Amino acid sequence: MPNVVVRQIHTDEEILDDFLIIGNYAFGATPPMDSEEKRREFLPYAKERHIVVTYEDNQPRAAAAAINMTQNIRGKIFQMGGISPVAAHPLGRRKGYARQALIKVFGLLREEGHAFTGLYPFRESFYQRLGYVTYPRIMKIDVDAANLSSLSKHNIEDIVEMMPVSEGQEIMQSFLARLQQKTHGMSLFTGKNAERIADRNEQWLAVARFNGNVEGIMLYKITGFGKALETNWFLTLTSRARYALLAYIARHVDQVKTVTISLRHDESPQTWLTDMLPRSNPDIWLTAMGRVLDVARIGGMNVGPGSVVLTINDGQCAWNNGTWAFKSVDGKLVVESSETSSDGSLSIQGLTALVNGTHDPHDFGFRGWGNISSEVADKLEIMFPQLSPTMFSAY
Repeated sequence: MPNVVVRQIHTDEEILDDFLIIGNYAFGATPPMDSEEKRREFLPYAKERHIVVTYEDNQPRAAAAAINMTQNIRGKIFQMGGISPVAAHPLGRRKGYARQALIKVFGLLREEGHAFTGLYPFRESFYQRLGYVTYPRIMKIDVDAANLSSLSKHNIEDIVEMMPVSEGQEIMQSFLARLQQKTHGMSLFTGKNAERIADRNEQWLAVARFNGNVEGIMLYKITGFGKALETNWFLTLTSRARYALLAYIARHVDQVKTVTISLRHDESPQTWLTDMLPRSNPDIWLTAMGRVLDVARIGGMNVGPGSVVLTINDGQCAWNNGTWAFKSVDGKLVVESSETSSDGSLSIQGLTALVNGTHDPHDFGFRGWGNISSEVADKLEIMFPQLSPTMFSAY
């Protein structure tokens, strides 16, 4: 039998040789593998992660890591661990090694006070078995640049400012913090990882200001003359900011043929402009998934009136197993361990779907996420009305 050890790693050498190489092989184009010099460029960001490696006979065979983040869930900002990456060496696959590493990461995140985790799955079913629930799919559209030409004459000289993204770190972080307060599900990096986009400096930043206040930002790059203008962020707080940024894009009508815009799943770009004719772009990275990490820490979010006692079943995080009272006090959720009789049971997937607002609680029985009566589902529907979460940050 092989000797299997699952442990957190800390040293530069372990991160470079035992962690980053596995991730490079799993998610990169190889050969060749990244050089040590290339891997060292990522080291400052990797060192802020919680990294766990599974070793088989002293050989690294799988790894899982998490980034410290924050997330808005129903109006409250919680600590959230963004899982990235989960990867396995070919000789470590189909042995449960990645799963073991991930569960170890769950414990580390809980020790630091995180209430939720999120990730972008390689396969949704794998992570659903580990307690995660799928968010709505993001949207990506293509537009012929010529279809925006009617906006090109709008006066935006005193409204839109353009700069290298390296110069816009403070602007971006301030705007994103404001947007997060308004956006259910939105996650943001903390620490060094929050600076990575600016550090890499691979995009332009366009900023829409009105009376000195930033109301919209756009991150974009141009792939070449006659090719595409691609936006990774098209974020606005107001209608006028949206049209100012679209008018800025329209100034490129003689430079690019196509405009590709990444948007929230609940945007309606087909209504923005007559004859804009947006087309769905199928090249979309898999959508995010979320998970309740620590039931005891999810209180404080905005909820409707009511109370219910539920038995929670979690196959990976034993600290969540038990009976919990969920009640609304002045419109805020209060969660307490309970010894009273339960009104029903939910799996951790069911509770995650409930607080994230992704599913009707009447669906849980069909999904295998719990055993609750129709009356209890009615109560939960009032306490936790359906919402449409947006993870935003990609990791």
